[in-house]
Amino acid sequence: MNKTGAYLLIRWEDKSKKIVLPANGILMGRDPQCHLELTGATVSRRHARLYPDPFGRWILEDLKSRYGTWVDGRQVQSMAVGPANVITIRPYTLQIIQEVQLQSTDDLKFRNATTIDDATTEVVLVDTPVTGNIFEARFEQLNRFADRLAEVDTGEKLYQMVCAELAGNPGTSAMILRVSAGQPPAEISTQILACELFNRTWDPSQQQAPPIRISRRVIEAVRTKGVVVRANSRASGGDSLVLTADDDAVPSAVFGLPLSEVGETVDVLYVSVIQNQCGRDMLEYLHAMARQISLTRKTILLTQSKNERDALDRQLAMARSIQTKLTPSSDISVDGVDVAFCYKPAMWVGGDYCDLWLLPDKRLAFAVGDVSGKGLPAAMIMSNLQAALRATCNFCPNIGQAMTHVNSLMRQNMPESMFITLFVGVIEPVTGRLDYVNAGHLQPFLVDFQGHAGPLETPRWLPIGLKECSYEAELESIPVATGVVCVTDGITEAATMADEQFGDERLKIALERCRSVSAKSLVGEVSQAVEKFQESLPPQDDFTIMSLVRTARTGKHKD
Repeated sequence: MNKTGAYLLIRWEDKSKKIVLPANGILMGRDPQCHLELTGATVSRRHARLYPDPFGRWILEDLKSRYGTWVDGRQVQSMAVGPANVITIRPYTLQIIQEVQLQSTDDLKFRNATTIDDATTEVVLVDTPVTGNIFEARFEQLNRFADRLAEVDTGEKLYQMVCAELAGNPGTSAMILRVSAGQPPAEISTQILACELFNRTWDPSQQQAPPIRISRRVIEAVRTKGVVVRANSRASGGDSLVLTADDDAVPSAVFGLPLSEVGETVDVLYVSVIQNQCGRDMLEYLHAMARQISLTRKTILLTQSKNERDALDRQLAMARSIQTKLTPSSDISVDGVDVAFCYKPAMWVGGDYCDLWLLPDKRLAFAVGDVSGKGLPAAMIMSNLQAALRATCNFCPNIGQAMTHVNSLMRQNMPESMFITLFVGVIEPVTGRLDYVNAGHLQPFLVDFQGHAGPLETPRWLPIGLKECSYEAELESIPVATGVVCVTDGITEAATMADEQFGDERLKIALERCRSVSAKSLVGEVSQAVEKFQESLPPQDDFTIMSLVRTARTGKHKD
């Protein structure tokens, strides 16, 4: 089963193939270890990756390829893409195919349809005989129908208009059904999306189904074969199509035509026509109509998908801009302490917390935390935490008391299912005194740049938000030319394609490799080690590194 409902269509030269897009995305490139191997001199070893975000969008990211990744003729580094976009990795073009469905109308509410077991009905699959030759009168009717289709902009209007158009033909009633079925076929279910009856009234606001009997055999044939179906009575044979569908006294034929690709569900145009109106011209007309409806349906879906994606992109871009302003300034400097950080949300916004600010008594406060969960909910909690922590620490010099107060505030404003792991430290640049509280967060590392890195004490305090408690500060002395490095679990839990995690030991090794006495070099060593270890896989969690290195004071100071 395709859990994402999405495929990737790849074209090159005169060839093409379609692959299922897996739930964790794909890595594309020349390397045989990539999920999608693309050969050619213009394809990098690990060229690009395509992965879903929690908002249902597919994110395309170029992996510093030599010849670039292009979308709709424009070179990109990272962007959300959909079925309307054409991706180019020369000499290949790629396009997402998304299994999507039109929704039911608000009025009909997916009303259940009545089906009948019709063992005597002969079902004929009409997959090749339809020639496309439309009789002149039908051709004019089809042209008028096509003109009306051009004015339709929603799925609701499309299906209602189709049924109304068909019901205008003598002795014709039409329904559009959404059909789903399990195994065995007896579990088939049909739901009404739209319905119009010829010369008969039916109030869609009522709970009962319309007075059309739906042939289980016709529906099953359309659902499983994906072709046009007509139903004959075995007793009639030939062109005498007899199936009592509307009125026991009036012999009728029924046609079933798929309007969407066969999958777990399929939308079916189900038409009942009285016998003297169901000649070859009606079959040709319905077949041509179904093709036009299917094309219009796809156009509507692409337009809706693009509009929704564009609106979501604008909102997420604004959210990311706001969150970026909550992170420390990249040019912040404090005399006696060298600082650097790297903050990368797994999505447009994230739940990692990274902060650095100067207290009124000239001590430097810093914090690294991780809100449970990802995306917008975690980002909202993170912004609330920043405001509470900064305000409290500025008026409460004791970091333990400040954390106790922050925990009480956050418990009032957080869902019970969420919590925050948080490390908060306050360092005195002159003496190197570090007061800190570790509320269930990963242990920071102390690095001496002589090939040794070791963790601070094991955290003994609960994460923020779990329950009321009184926090107390721990004390550590930071010598000159010694660094403190804090990370979130996006670093230690970064995984390979084989699900092997980066872990604390690899973090320790990366820190011990660093010989340049600077905060930036520490961040760079860890970041490069993680990216190399992950083998260009998409980020699975927010990614944060903060380092502080105590340096000799120069007598200069800048807020």
